[in-house]
Amino acid sequence: SIQKGLVGALGTNVLASKEAFKDIYAAASVTNQSVDTITKKFVDAGYNFNNIGKETEKIVNTARSLGVSAEAVSASVLSNMEALDTHNFSGGVDGLAKMAATSAGLRVNMSTILSAVDKAFNPEGAIEMAAAFQRLGVSQSELLDPMRLMNMSQNDPEAFQQSIAKMGASLTELDEKGNVKIAPGSIRRMKELADAAGIPQAEFAKMSKAAAELDMKMSKLEFPDFATDEQKTLLANITQMKDGQMQIK
Repeated sequence: SIQKGLVGALGTNVLASKEAFKDIYAAASVTNQSVDTITKKFVDAGYNFNNIGKETEKIVNTARSLGVSAEAVSASVLSNMEALDTHNFSGGVDGLAKMAATSAGLRVNMSTILSAVDKAFNPEGAIEMAAAFQRLGVSQSELLDPMRLMNMSQNDPEAFQQSIAKMGASLTELDEKGNVKIAPGSIRRMKELADAAGIPQAEFAKMSKAAAELDMKMSKLEFPDFATDEQKTLLANITQMKDGQMQIK
């Protein structure tokens, strides 16, 4: 099955080694993706099939380090591999996996964010988006500067995603039961900001609430001095609020 998948992906009658078979099988098993899919996605992105195992291990480790589903992150990376040819991700698959992991934590489809990223990819789009954000009272400087918006879109989509999520989090509130919701007075503004960013309103609202929840956890948890940003995110993602307290089972 793996050999047939390789031939189909490469279009040549290549014969893989036993080690390559083992790595590809392990990658497909861990990510719950078909051998054909995982092979074709990596090969089409320009990766040597002998490196699929190592690259998949990076994806899984990135997801694990941030406390999100490795299966969800892997599926998101494979679905958006073509973005490696159109945007600069730090470390290639590493950077794409980091953005996919952040998207999973924010409960938003990464392709949705990439569509917003593309909207600011050229000067005209970046100027239009920055002007809309300024008109709607956004305070984050990086979202009001067309040049920075365009640079993030082209060279740091992960930073773009984080900035948009932070903007959305400011529209939320915590009710008496500990649930995060869009503040009643911010619903209209939320819709306008979603339109300006090029993100469907339902997805923008979902991402905003997830970002606010993460911010709340970060502010309430007491981290040791030696904890890295990754470790803080990991702890926050696996922590749940119950009866007014943060708990990890």
